[in-house]
Amino acid sequence: MSARIPLDCLGPSALRQVDAFLVAERAQKEMRAEKKAKAPRQSLEDELQAASNRFLSIALPADAWACHIPNGEKRAKATAGKLKAMGVKAGAPDWLIVWRGRAYFIELKAPKGQVSEAQRNTHAALRKSECRIAVCRSLTEIETTLRGWLIPLRATAQGIAS
Repeated sequence: MSARIPLDCLGPSALRQVDAFLVAERAQKEMRAEKKAKAPRQSLEDELQAASNRFLSIALPADAWACHIPNGEKRAKATAGKLKAMGVKAGAPDWLIVWRGRAYFIELKAPKGQVSEAQRNTHAALRKSECRIAVCRSLTEIETTLRGWLIPLRATAQGIAS
């Protein structure tokens, strides 16, 4: 067991070190709490992304093409600046599906996830360009959306692990 030393027994240098340690410890606790608070929603959305990849690769017709647009995730400022210079746009939907000369977009959200302002603006611009865009929160919603767009599917969402 360690002995406690009264703070008034410490010199100015030691007090600064203790203060710096306490500030760093507090910052680490806050970062862990923030990470914990964000993790469940992000994890759910990540799981939905992976499940949607499995579903789309099986269910879409052979003459369809699909890709995930990886705009999310935190990035270093330098990387974000580089990507922006290369044409990455905030609010781009998660999935692009091309079928018979037409572009379809799907934005995936966790059950309680919200569409950002940049995403709303992008969705409006895509609709203005006569593209189809939908926000889906499950594989069943993806399937229902694709069938609503009259894309013939080779499989159903039922049985695809999420």
